[in-house]
Amino acid sequence: MSSTIFITGADKGLGRALVHRFAEKGYRVFAGVFSPDSNFDELPDGISKSVSAIPLDVRSLDSVKNAVKAVSEQIDSLDILLNNAGVFIEREEVVLEDIDLEDGHIQAQYEVNAIGPMRCIQQFLPLLRAGDAKRIINISSEAGSLGQSWRKGTIGYCMSKAALNMQSTILVNHLGREDFTIVNLHPGWMKSDMGGPDADITPDQAAQGIIEWGLKGWPKDKLTYIDYQGKSQLL
Repeated sequence: MSSTIFITGADKGLGRALVHRFAEKGYRVFAGVFSPDSNFDELPDGISKSVSAIPLDVRSLDSVKNAVKAVSEQIDSLDILLNNAGVFIEREEVVLEDIDLEDGHIQAQYEVNAIGPMRCIQQFLPLLRAGDAKRIINISSEAGSLGQSWRKGTIGYCMSKAALNMQSTILVNHLGREDFTIVNLHPGWMKSDMGGPDADITPDQAAQGIIEWGLKGWPKDKLTYIDYQGKSQLL
């Protein structure tokens, strides 16, 4: 029986690249997609049958519950939950004095980047507990690091990723005793809608690194926080 994984934010960019890479490795992939029109028809015939597109809006608890129900109708356990869905709704040059604190953009980033993964982990936990791997991989960012914070703007995005990192440390304390492994990964600066065309690497390069390092036998009693090259990040 093949290993199973659910990937959020699988419509495009890194999420889509991760779907391709995990399917190539023989995983049964459930791809959480925001757009109802998303499909994976471009996948080679040999692996396309191992991918199922599941409608998902991580901002909605009902949507997450429906995704869990759809997955549960096909499998009895889940090995890996990979929380990739994320948004970036800021301009770097906007500093504190100029931030609009009433337009909801900071709250929107928290809803997706921090609370979204929590909704998914909470609802998929029964399936994960029944799985063999018991692994949660969160796509975080060096932007959420307190130890190497250098930005003067993008405060909402940075705060949302820092909240995700803190959430993960608490989950280690709670789930580590159940043999769970929790890994937070900074995927690098990618050529994507979020990273822009001048970024360093492609989503596929990031996906390769995430698979290489995210699946290693990391300690279960502490959070592993690394980048796509396996380099340790500072909490």
